[in-house]
Amino acid sequence: MDNVRRRLAAFIRDTLEWWLLPGLAVLLPWPLCFRAYAWLCARQPLFEEKTRAALAQLEPPLAGDAARRWAAHFRLVQLVDRADTFLALSRGDRWLDRHVRRHGDDWPTVPFIALSFHYGAGLWCLRDIARSGRRAAFLSIRFERFFGGAWLQYRGACLRIREVERAGRAPVIYTGGGRQAVREALEAGTAVVGLIDVPAALSKQVIEQPFLGAVAWFPPGLIALAGELRVPLVAYAMGFDPVSGKRELVVRRIAEGAPAAQLAEVVGFLEQEIGRNPPAWHNWPELRAFRTPPASGQT
Repeated sequence: MDNVRRRLAAFIRDTLEWWLLPGLAVLLPWPLCFRAYAWLCARQPLFEEKTRAALAQLEPPLAGDAARRWAAHFRLVQLVDRADTFLALSRGDRWLDRHVRRHGDDWPTVPFIALSFHYGAGLWCLRDIARSGRRAAFLSIRFERFFGGAWLQYRGACLRIREVERAGRAPVIYTGGGRQAVREALEAGTAVVGLIDVPAALSKQVIEQPFLGAVAWFPPGLIALAGELRVPLVAYAMGFDPVSGKRELVVRRIAEGAPAAQLAEVVGFLEQEIGRNPPAWHNWPELRAFRTPPASGQT
C-alpha cells in the first residue's frame, strides 16, 4: 500500500511540475503567467527534493526568510525553464522582441561554438541565434538512463529535445562520438551550442578551475575544437528578471588563446553570472560532484 501511495504521489507531482503548470504558458499572456508562477513558487513546495538539495549546498547556509526567498526563486527558475518548452511551441520569434533583452556582443557572422551552464531559461537563446541567420545545433548527453521509471519526466525531456531542434533549426548532436558531428555541423555553417557544467565523472577529460570559492573540473573539448577549427568561441547566459519575467541574454566573445586560458575565461564569466543571480543555476544539487577530483587519466 505504501508503494502504491508513493507511486501515485510521484505521478501527481510529475503531472503538475512537468506538464500542467508549464503548460499554462500556452494559455496565458506571459506577464500574467509569470506572476502566477512567482505567486505559486513562493507558496507551494514545488520541486521540493531538488530545492532542498540545492539549499544544502549553499555556503554559508541560509535560514529563515532568506532561505524561503532563495528557495522560491530557485523553484521559479525550474518552472520557467520547463514552461519555455510550451511557450516556444506556441510563440513566434516576435516574442523575443517583447520579452528578451540582449546585452554584450553580437553573435559571430561565421560558424561558432557557444558555451553556457545549466543556468536560467536558455531555450530562447537558440531562437535568437537562428533568427540572426545561422542554425544552432545543441550538444546533449543521452538522457534516457537518468529518468528510470519516471515516464512523465522522460516524455517531458523528449518534448524539450524536439523543441530544441525546432528552435535551433538543426538536429541535436549527442555526445559519445559527437566530435565528428560537431566538426561536420561547423563545416556546414551551423553554430554549435553546449553546456559545460558536467560533473567530471561524466567527461572523458577535464581541467581544474576555481569555481564558487573552491575548485571544480570542467571539460575543455569544445574549446579545444574551436581552436583547432579556428572558429569563434562565445559564452552566454540567459537568466530573467525575477519581478517582470523579462529574459536577460548576455553574450561574451572569448578571446583567442590556449584552451586552458579560454576555459578559465568561460568559467569566470559564467561564475560571474551565477554570482549575480545564484538561484538561477540549476546544478546546485550536484555541486559536490563538480568538486570531486576526476579519476586517473581524465586530466
